[in-house]
Amino acid sequence: MIGRARYHSAADSMHCKDLAPADADEPHKIAGKLRSDPRSEALGWQVLFEAPTGLRTNEALSLRTDAGPDEPGGLTEEGRSRACAGARGSARITPTSRSTPD
Repeated sequence: MIGRARYHSAADSMHCKDLAPADADEPHKIAGKLRSDPRSEALGWQVLFEAPTGLRTNEALSLRTDAGPDEPGGLTEEGRSRACAGARGSARITPTSRSTPD
């Protein structure tokens, strides 16, 4: 790692907290523009799903509707949270994607 070439300047790095939506209306505006074109409609729905859950794209795409408990997309044993495959290969429970019976 010591001799590894630097790909970009640390000063040019942007963090997700710096690019986060200012309010809840911003993802809806973005999704509306994406959904106005049939070629990007699916991305609009993806924005609406990922914004409140905090999932990365590959994590969201790994969710299954037929998943069992503690499998990506399945409810945890207590039925309050969804399990997802972590982006770096580890399984995790996402407390941000709580599920309610409503």
